[in-house]
Amino acid sequence: ETAATHYDAEVRGYFLDGGGLVTGFNPQALRAAFDAGVQANLSIQQMDVSVRDNVAVVAGRLTGSITMPGGGQTSGVWRYTETRVRSGGVWKVIQYHFSPANQGG
Repeated sequence: ETAATHYDAEVRGYFLDGGGLVTGFNPQALRAAFDAGVQANLSIQQMDVSVRDNVAVVAGRLTGSITMPGGGQTSGVWRYTETRVRSGGVWKVIQYHFSPANQGG
């Protein structure tokens, strides 16, 4: 429920799994995933935020792991970006992108 307050209903982006473009935010699907056993252990470093009027662009690196139901785990370091727009005094993510970071990047 808390995550839903941070995302626009029409958000789009590329997730950690390297799959295709994901469109829309479904809080029920997110809740079901965590109820089924998904666990996230991620921290952000080197976060940089640039704000221009009602738009904020965030960039950083995520480190940690995602554990899927059944125990399969993806661990690593990812580059992360997101774009937020402020509307009615609330910042909402409208775009996000994860990509693997190499050791030097």
